[in-house]
Amino acid sequence: MKGKRVEYQKFLRAKFEQERYKRPFGLTDNFELRGEEDIVLQREFRIDFSLQKKDEKIPTLGIFNYFKKYNLLEFKSLNDKLDVTLLTKYLGQLFWWLYALQRKDAKEGKGHDISDEEVTSTIITVREPREVIKKLQRLLGNQLIIRYHGHYQWHVMGVEVHLIVINQLPVIREHYAWLSFAEGAKYQEYQENLAQDIQQHEAFGVYFELLQQLQEEGKERMAYEFVAQMLKNMPAEKQQQIWNMFSVSELQEVLKQLPPEKLQEVLKGLPITELRELLRELSGEDS
Repeated sequence: MKGKRVEYQKFLRAKFEQERYKRPFGLTDNFELRGEEDIVLQREFRIDFSLQKKDEKIPTLGIFNYFKKYNLLEFKSLNDKLDVTLLTKYLGQLFWWLYALQRKDAKEGKGHDISDEEVTSTIITVREPREVIKKLQRLLGNQLIIRYHGHYQWHVMGVEVHLIVINQLPVIREHYAWLSFAEGAKYQEYQENLAQDIQQHEAFGVYFELLQQLQEEGKERMAYEFVAQMLKNMPAEKQQQIWNMFSVSELQEVLKQLPPEKLQEVLKGLPITELRELLRELSGEDS
């Protein structure tokens, strides 16, 4: 795992472990989270996450409603292209993980034979892996199940495998946390829907927080148009909360990209304290 993929893997793990973000990502307290460092494997066979159900009888709602007792999760960001070779590697990792887990549990005196029917493997990728999908369609035919747009399912030696393509997912609320990683037109559609939802209910602010935190991990800055749309018709005190999330340096970068008419509009919306500080920074004056 190199570059941004390492950062995003750590980012996701941190979110999976926080109560505030578990449900937006489709998880609950019914899952025990293990990262790749928790099960000692040879480096080339490591899995990003394993999520084990504590109580198999409790169903999982949302994007992971197919989860079983043992669930493996691999994440591919925009910078990580999923190709046929990597897919083959991941399938190999799946069975190596099963072997390693059974061996580890046996040493701890709690082992049992894990049935293939107790396991799911999920690969979540931002960009559409066209070669992979074409290959699967050619090899599997009607055995490749499309659960909905962007979610593909098939079986390998009895194990249920899922491929979720973020840039193909429908823009609905149960996908919002994952759509924070989307790009291009899909990301724009997501921002527009999210801006409307945030205006209607403050609970959706959790997704705005995710966008802010992803910027710190290296994702492109949020578009001014999104922030402006989100602030539209908001009470003044809520606008203040949103603007407080931006540092002066971030606002400077946003303002540099705006045409004069947009610049005038955003300056009108800035709280007076932030406006004074920003003007001092832009003019080079000392505080």
